Amino acid sequence: MICDNEISVLAVAAELATEENLRWLREISAGPMSVVLTRHRAVALGMSCALSISVSSQLPAAVILNLADPAASLGAEPAGLSPEPVVAEGGVLAAAALAKLASCLPAALVLRVGAADAPLLAQCRDLASIEAAAVFKYDAAAGGLERVAEARVPLADAENARMIAFRPRDGGAEHLAILIGAPDPAAPVLVRLHSECFTGDLLASLRSDRHDQLRGAIAAIARAGGRGAALPRPGRTRHWSPQQAVGLPVAGRRFRHARRQRAAGL
Repeated sequence: MICDNEISVLAVAAELATEENLRWLREISAGPMSVVLTRHRAVALGMSCALSISVSSQLPAAVILNLADPAASLGAEPAGLSPEPVVAEGGVLAAAALAKLASCLPAALVLRVGAADAPLLAQCRDLASIEAAAVFKYDAAAGGLERVAEARVPLADAENARMIAFRPRDGGAEHLAILIGAPDPAAPVLVRLHSECFTGDLLASLRSDRHDQLRGAIAAIARAGGRGAALPRPGRTRHWSPQQAVGLPVAGRRFRHARRQRAAGL
């Protein structure tokens, strides 16, 4: 449950919606139901720039997932969707933000909770409760990183290279850095901030240019005697779909951890 002074909601990430948990949510709340999407995902679906779409309480879980999943097609507009989406606010908006923080597709199913019911539901042991303000204020980089492992890893274009692993103190996904040569931390250095891409980096997919970008960056850094390539975890791009189709803006990635590494002299 996401609590807010304006709008409190029961929420589940859209991709985790099942008939079972939908039935459970309907049993504990008769409030109006909606699917909240990022503006970019709504535009990709050709709906509008709005964020919240009212839906029937009997909408199947499969349709909810298709609204969020860029690899799925809605086909003809399914029954049960409101023709007039509205801008999401309060706990409704926080639900999509929380799904993104959990590395899920940035979409959620929400049921509004009445002001009188919210305090009682917040005490329910079967529900995790969080304040909407805490979601909006959360900064994954604020906790910092711990250097947990390091090894020499000779690369095809840079034999004198080391791989360093960092683990966020908040328990998030690990980050990697490749150090090439022995650069002077006090001097300007060549750096690439690279968003990890499984199909591009590892499989050299022809639908991704990340492999060539990474290899080119490593070679260029080695030639320049530069510093290395930081590899932060990216915003999720499911099924190799463009970031905007997933629901993330092109500039939606954040590199706070990389900036902190640089500030620390790495």
